[in-house]
Amino acid sequence: MTVGIVLEFPGGDDEAQARIGEAVRAQFGDAPGPEGSLFHAEGKTVTGDWCMVEIWESREALARWQSGGLMVAMQQAGVPMRSPTHMTMFDVQQLSIVDH
Repeated sequence: MTVGIVLEFPGGDDEAQARIGEAVRAQFGDAPGPEGSLFHAEGKTVTGDWCMVEIWESREALARWQSGGLMVAMQQAGVPMRSPTHMTMFDVQQLSIVDH
């Protein structure tokens, strides 16, 4: 079952997020992203926290990424893993990506 996850982290550290993004992209070369990843968006909220929204092919694909490639990227970026202040996971009933 396709799964979505919304994560919110305290403080929006643009520099740290950029380092993590570079480390993540370095793992995939020409591939668009980790195996099983369908969608990723991130940015600062109006309160200054950092929010991520992701869609994955399955909970298992998400778990593999969280325990594998994401850990490597965080270590390479020199950013400690933090627990989100808010996390919502949901089964995706419909996925529509509009390309204008």
